[in-house]
Amino acid sequence: MAGAATGWSRSAPRGSPGRAEENLSAALAALAEASGWADRPAFVEAGTGVLSHGEVHDLVARVAGVLADHGVAPGARVLLALADGRWFPAAFLGTVHLGGIAVPVNPGLPEGDHAWLADDADPAVVVCEPGLAARFGGSRPVLDPGDLAAAVASRDPVPPHPVGGEAIAYAQYTSGTTGRPKAALHRHRDPRCYHRAMGEAALGIDPGDRVLSVSKAYFAYGLGNSVFFPLFSGASAVLWPARPSPEGAVALAGETRPTLFFAVPSFYAALVARAEP
Repeated sequence: MAGAATGWSRSAPRGSPGRAEENLSAALAALAEASGWADRPAFVEAGTGVLSHGEVHDLVARVAGVLADHGVAPGARVLLALADGRWFPAAFLGTVHLGGIAVPVNPGLPEGDHAWLADDADPAVVVCEPGLAARFGGSRPVLDPGDLAAAVASRDPVPPHPVGGEAIAYAQYTSGTTGRPKAALHRHRDPRCYHRAMGEAALGIDPGDRVLSVSKAYFAYGLGNSVFFPLFSGASAVLWPARPSPEGAVALAGETRPTLFFAVPSFYAALVARAEP
């Protein structure tokens, strides 16, 4: 298998035994309930609406059921080629909820790159934007947000799969600057450590904050900004599916009033050059 040389050989333990509360998805849901965040906004979708923390975790448990119906079991990989929107965190955490391994990739990659990533990751299921479905067909099920929306309407939530904190929860591919991209593997306990170090200690994010990240959630930087930070802190994040532009960022910031803005140096430079002060 191609993955043996690109990071997946280090995937053990995939589904090491543990407790349900050690599952990242379950831990986030329990934190929201214990902290009284259930009715607070978690995700603000540009032009669509607001999803509360309670609604997020209910949706995650229902999406997990849909994925299980399509063959996702503990240790199975689910490739996600999704734009930023409610179905990204729902499918990402729905996979994790089952003890599976979420594999987010850039939906804007060329077809050949998607084919290579699918071959390397060998997912049980692919969840992607509607226009990408033909790239990932064959023997594996391919779902798009419309499929998920239709299925969750009649699907009951499922309980989280017990895992140890050392079990692999998700994988993100490196940029490939020194060769083929490699799958960098992350455990169920890692995002909490990341949030404590960055979200809490460095940024002091609290439930009153609203995050807007130019970097998308399929990037490691964007995943922390838009998914982990708000769900671990009770804050909210603006999910922006469009291709970022300085003008678009200014308009969206004016509409949603974020308290924290994340971008990369080149984007800040473009803002200075093209946006009003």
